[in-house]
Amino acid sequence: MSSEPKNLLRRQVICTMPKDQSFPSLRTKKVALAFDSVSRFFSHCAANFDARSGTLTVFENPPTETEYSSEKLVTAATATFGEGTRRQWCGGARVEFCWEWKLPVEKLNAGISFLSANEPLPKYYVGPVQFTIFYDFVWKDLKTGEPLPYQDPSYCTHQVLAISGLGVFLGRNSSLSFDARFPFEEVDSDFLNYFQSVIEFIPIRLRSKNFRLSIPNKAGTESVWRKIAPEKLALIEEIIESRN
Repeated sequence: MSSEPKNLLRRQVICTMPKDQSFPSLRTKKVALAFDSVSRFFSHCAANFDARSGTLTVFENPPTETEYSSEKLVTAATATFGEGTRRQWCGGARVEFCWEWKLPVEKLNAGISFLSANEPLPKYYVGPVQFTIFYDFVWKDLKTGEPLPYQDPSYCTHQVLAISGLGVFLGRNSSLSFDARFPFEEVDSDFLNYFQSVIEFIPIRLRSKNFRLSIPNKAGTESVWRKIAPEKLALIEEIIESRN
């Protein structure tokens, strides 16, 4: 452990996905297998992780839709979780609605079981049912099991920048959002060795172009993103390719 003052702001190597980029697939049509891959990642790589409440969404078919009916799924979800909330999710030339159930952390497994019990899920251009869970986590030392150093909020300009985040979108085509904040200041041998040790457990294929450096500004009030040098991105890409 370093003896540096805890109020010393640090840089981070981060991997985050732009809003205009689709989330990578979890590579299986089975909901249980998709979630197992996420659980395996947490088991091997996270010192601790916290789930927020989950959201079960059933997309309602419009009256003109003849190939898909949401009635069965809405009825089953209501019987399992109680009355849901109907809201508009799409507007403009085509107005569409969905039903939502907010599930507390203790019922997350029930949400996963619900999707599995209704497989194979029907085809529809969206959904037709999705269970979304967001997690916060910190990276761990794979040898000791302890959290890696420098993941305390005091090293960041804002508290939310100290932890990594993961969003799981379970359904017919399960996918994952990944906001990884590695507590390393550079793409150096320490970072590359650690990344090499965790890449096999990350359940999606990452893109080296999504890696950046997060750097505190001089005033220590904000953090800005900077591109990583091409030769260092190439080293990240080499590790990503070795996993496949």
